[in-house]
Amino acid sequence: MDFKIDACRTRDEVKSVLDRYVKFYNEQRPCYAIGYDTPVNYRKRYYRGELERKNTFDSRILTEEPKFIQKRRKQAHPELVSTSENENC
Repeated sequence: MDFKIDACRTRDEVKSVLDRYVKFYNEQRPCYAIGYDTPVNYRKRYYRGELERKNTFDSRILTEEPKFIQKRRKQAHPELVSTSENENC
C-alpha cells in the first residue's frame, strides 16, 4: 500500500500520512508474529483473557553491562572472561 509520503510538501501533510499509516498498521495489517492478527485485535483478545500471558522477562538476569557489550568483549578477549561470568550467560 502506497501512502505517497514522497508527495508531502508540508509538516502537516507528513503528519497526516504517518497517522494514516499507523492506523493502517494497527487496525488492518495482519502481523505474522502475532498469528496474522492485527495489533488492535490481538490487544483486545489479550485483555479479554483469550490469550495466554507469556512471561518473556521473568527468567532474564539483569546486569549492569548490556549483553551485546559482554558478547563483544568475550569475542575480542576470550582469555579475560572470568569463570563466574561464564556461569551467568
